[in-house]
Amino acid sequence: MNLNLQAAKNYRKKHKYSGYLLRNNPVLTMGLALPFAVVATTSMKNGVSMALEMMMIHLPTMLLALLIKKNLPMPRWLRILANVMISTVFMVLARAVIVRLFQDIPNSMGAYLYLLSINSMTLLQADTMDRKTPVEAALAASFASAMGFALVVCSLSFFREVAGNGTIWGVAVPWGFKLRGLLTPFSGFILVGVMVAFFRSLNRRVLGLLLLTNRNRI
Repeated sequence: MNLNLQAAKNYRKKHKYSGYLLRNNPVLTMGLALPFAVVATTSMKNGVSMALEMMMIHLPTMLLALLIKKNLPMPRWLRILANVMISTVFMVLARAVIVRLFQDIPNSMGAYLYLLSINSMTLLQADTMDRKTPVEAALAASFASAMGFALVVCSLSFFREVAGNGTIWGVAVPWGFKLRGLLTPFSGFILVGVMVAFFRSLNRRVLGLLLLTNRNRI
C-alpha cells in the first residue's frame, strides 16, 4: 500500500504542471472562471478568443503579482486592487489583438470579452501565490492553468457549435441537424458537469494503470 501511495505521489510530482489539464484543472476542479465556460462557449471562435485572451491576461498578471508580492510590501486589499488594475491593462491589450484577428468577436461575446479582466482564476491565483515561489515556477504554473482553461473552453465550444448550431467555425456541417438547447447557459452547466465526471474518471484510470504497472515491477 505504501509503495502504491509513493508511486501516486511520484506521478503527481512528475506531472505537476500537466496535471492542470486533468486533476487540477482550474475550471473543472475549482470552478474558477466557470461563467465563461458556461455562457460564452457557443462557438469555436469564442472559445479560441477566450483561450488567447486568458493567456495574454493570466501570465503577465501572475508574473507582476509575484514581483509585487516579493518586492513591495503592502496590505492585501491594495495588492488585490493592483492585480485588478494590471489584469485590466492586459485585457485592453489582448482585446485589441483579438478584435484584429476576429472582427466580429465583440458582437458574439459581448461583455464577456471585457469581464475576463476580473476572472476568478487570475485574481485568486495571483492573490494566493506564495511570495517564495521562483519566477520560473510561477510562469510554468500560470501557463499550465491557462492551458487547462483553454482545453475546457475550446472543447465545449467545438461541441456546442457543431451540435447546437450545425457549424464548425461558422461553416455548415453536412448533417445539418441543430440542437439549439445546447447553446443555452443551462446546457453549459450540464456539459461542464459531464466534463468533470469524464476527467475524474480518466485521472483515476491513469493512476490505476500507474499503480498496476508499479505492482507488476515488484
